[in-house]
Amino acid sequence: MALSYTKTKWQNRAVQRPRTYTESENSDGSITHTPAPGTIAQAGTPLSEDNLNHMEEGIWTLYDELNKALETIEGIRTTLSQYNTRIGNNERSITSIQAVDETQSGNIWELQDAHNALAEDEEELEDAFEAHTADKNNPHGVTKSQVGLENVPNVATNDQTPTYTAAGSDQELSSGENLATAFGKLKRAVQRLYQHIEDTNNPHGVTKSQVGLENVPNVATNDQTPTYTAAGSDQELSSGENLATAFGKLKRAVQRLYQHMEDTNNPHNTGIFDAAAVTFLNEVGEPDYVGAFTGNGVNAATLQVNGQDRRGQMINTGFVPSLVVIVVPYDGNQIKFSPGMSESGLTDNYALEKILTGFRIRGFAVISPGQNYYHSGCGATYQTAAPEAVLGRNHGGAVIYGNGFIVQSYNNANADSTMYMNANGWRYVYLAWR
Repeated sequence: MALSYTKTKWQNRAVQRPRTYTESENSDGSITHTPAPGTIAQAGTPLSEDNLNHMEEGIWTLYDELNKALETIEGIRTTLSQYNTRIGNNERSITSIQAVDETQSGNIWELQDAHNALAEDEEELEDAFEAHTADKNNPHGVTKSQVGLENVPNVATNDQTPTYTAAGSDQELSSGENLATAFGKLKRAVQRLYQHIEDTNNPHGVTKSQVGLENVPNVATNDQTPTYTAAGSDQELSSGENLATAFGKLKRAVQRLYQHMEDTNNPHNTGIFDAAAVTFLNEVGEPDYVGAFTGNGVNAATLQVNGQDRRGQMINTGFVPSLVVIVVPYDGNQIKFSPGMSESGLTDNYALEKILTGFRIRGFAVISPGQNYYHSGCGATYQTAAPEAVLGRNHGGAVIYGNGFIVQSYNNANADSTMYMNANGWRYVYLAWR
């Protein structure tokens, strides 16, 4: 009997815009995607409950028919057994007949031959039945198309390779939907998960209370407004104390600072030398170089200044100075100042002279490039002549030159006069500014 089964012809779905949806936002914040395929050229065979159950029904029908065939074969086996019984009875009848009538022997032998042939056929049939029953390798050559599985790839579960693209919006998985659709939704979900993981802009709306910072004001550091009162006494700041305590100590310190700054009654017991030093530094700033040299007088080596021989000693500061102050320190003798230094001669260095003369020194000279070159002879003066002109007068002097300055002594090198900035054996201290 032929099996009754109608195959389902499976067709792909062909639309104008595959995997296209419209998006709408629901009241609970979720998003619904509605398919928008456009023109449907071919509806395709749905992977539905009816189609799959139809396939299952075909498989079950085949299974049922196979069971019926096995029952039929079992019936044949029973019939053959009955035949064996009848054959045995026939054999006994034949023996009886042979004993009764030898004349029937010819017929008996024919019947015996037929019996033997039937027994051989029965044995062959039984062997064939046993072999067919034991054959699990599709003895009937059934194909996957015959059982309605022509579209199923012959690969293991882990080797399935569904093709899909990410869904255009977040969608819940639906039981019964095809793998392409399901994996499209899953790919979208994985992408959204990674985006969410990388989102450091508080995607969960965590509050400061939830992280234990409910007491912290939401203001920048510069906008913090601690409240405090001044400490009752001078106190050192302590690491780890709260801002109210720290600012209380600081307010006390600031108050004390302002009181100190307004105290004009010499709160530091400053001496006249200290005051003069501060005034000096405020006037000209910290020197870039401080050094000393000993005068070598008339024994000074001859210097080549722009190709001309000039007497004097070159002092190298390592840079071109903008200002040099040369001082003859006090050595215990009578205090002397540079004679002839008048206010009109000092020009811009007048204030500097007033400062320097407040110190216990024998004398000093102030020089700078291009002007105010000190020289001596008939009294100490300043002039703006070029260095060569000053040095060429053969009088004691000092000029800026090269990376330093040149000092000269008068012919009478050991004369007890501070006008001679290179007197033999005298010790000089100088300060140089860039």
